[in-house]
Amino acid sequence: MDQFKTNQNEDIQCLLPEWEEAIGYQLSQDKQSIYMEGVKDGIRLILPIIQPTNIR
Repeated sequence: MDQFKTNQNEDIQCLLPEWEEAIGYQLSQDKQSIYMEGVKDGIRLILPIIQPTNIR
């Protein structure tokens, strides 16, 4: 990546950090979404176990 950066003109060198930041932000959003889906799945699995059942 460093070699790629040094072989580009100044305009592209200025834009690369912004691009890297945008990609990093998107990746973190994707990871957060995946994590939250896992939490929701875990809650769906655990909730029936911890909720008291009505015995008739």
